[in-house]
Amino acid sequence: MLYISKTSNDFTPIFQGLLFTIQSDEATDITVDIFNATSNTVIGTKSLSNITEAVIDIAPYINRSLDSTKPLTGASRLEECHAESYYITVSDAINLEISDTLIVCNNLEQTSHGVHTSLSLSRNISYQEEDDLRIYAPPQTTITAEITSDAGDSLSLELFSTLGVAQLHINTADFSPSTRELTVKIYFNDSLSQSVSYNLIPRYKGSQRVVWVSDKGTIERYTFPVVKSKELKVVRHTTTNSLGQLQTIRLRKSKIYTLVSEGLTDATLEGLAAIIAAPKVWFEEDGVFNEVTVGQSDIKYHNFGNISSLSITFTELGEEVAL
Repeated sequence: MLYISKTSNDFTPIFQGLLFTIQSDEATDITVDIFNATSNTVIGTKSLSNITEAVIDIAPYINRSLDSTKPLTGASRLEECHAESYYITVSDAINLEISDTLIVCNNLEQTSHGVHTSLSLSRNISYQEEDDLRIYAPPQTTITAEITSDAGDSLSLELFSTLGVAQLHINTADFSPSTRELTVKIYFNDSLSQSVSYNLIPRYKGSQRVVWVSDKGTIERYTFPVVKSKELKVVRHTTTNSLGQLQTIRLRKSKIYTLVSEGLTDATLEGLAAIIAAPKVWFEEDGVFNEVTVGQSDIKYHNFGNISSLSITFTELGEEVAL
């Protein structure tokens, strides 16, 4: 008897592995076909010999564009997150088994319904800045986002979500320049689920907006008010020519920035520090996103009595130029 005994849960983050456990009552040779159920096409095949139990990870076969969570830009809107379904078939000389489908939505990890974020639900933002909120609801749910400002503006966005996974994009430029507070209320089928509040503050001159994908797959944004330092680093690749002289054949320029946060609560600092585990980080400027990197040793805490801040060093790699 051949059977599939265990399958990863829907919305398991891709980086954790998407696992199917296969068992057989006696040793057998099997063929595993991996299907994209959305398009009903085979995306990979594995053959295993003389197995009684095997664990297949389909994550390496997933379309990597699905793993590339990207921030939104433009007008405020509520969108269903892109998701696809996968299943496997397992066969030997006699048996054919088909697994249940597994729903995959980027790197998302669903643990409870509501807004998922690694930062505070009460946050600062400046006029004309944008933010993203990842929302989990039960499948087949009408999600409504009611956004109101203290200046009297309001915006209502609604989405019937088949999967129950949505992204709310908020652009403060959609509201009056005199706005000082925004309140976002999230409803599931007209029942209030959660609220998020924004305090609009002046943007510091020379500040830097940073966007990243958290380790749970959510898009997070934060403006570092202080750019402590900027450096230009040039790496030269050389070779020895026919005359025995060193000759530069390629150049790569990197920009290195050290950014300092404002004074923050411990919970917000912890969420911000998680940027070191982010698979993707960008600098945002006028709707343009430039990818940067940050290393484990590039983050430092600064304590001033009851106030703490964070400094993080980011590297923006330029293109390598052949000479």
